[in-house]
Amino acid sequence: GASTTKKATVTVIEKDKPKPNPDDNKPKPNPDDNKPKPNPDNNKPQAPDNKTLPKTGDGSDLSLYAMLAGLSGLMLIAVGVRERRKKL
Repeated sequence: GASTTKKATVTVIEKDKPKPNPDDNKPKPNPDDNKPKPNPDNNKPQAPDNKTLPKTGDGSDLSLYAMLAGLSGLMLIAVGVRERRKKL
């Protein structure tokens, strides 16, 4: 097979480092402060209020697939019975 070799030259230029900001030394607010605190008496997670399932975008009819599976099973049984009768 054919092959080629190429040489690449790379030049790296260092960027200027940013000067430290005096505000950087202050403690940053913790995002966990706004979260509700766990209840030590009840460690179970709370169930959602709504009882309906979310839409998944799959609107296919399951009965079609069940019917196809049943028909294929019947065909397998019919072929098995036919083969057994031929052997006798």
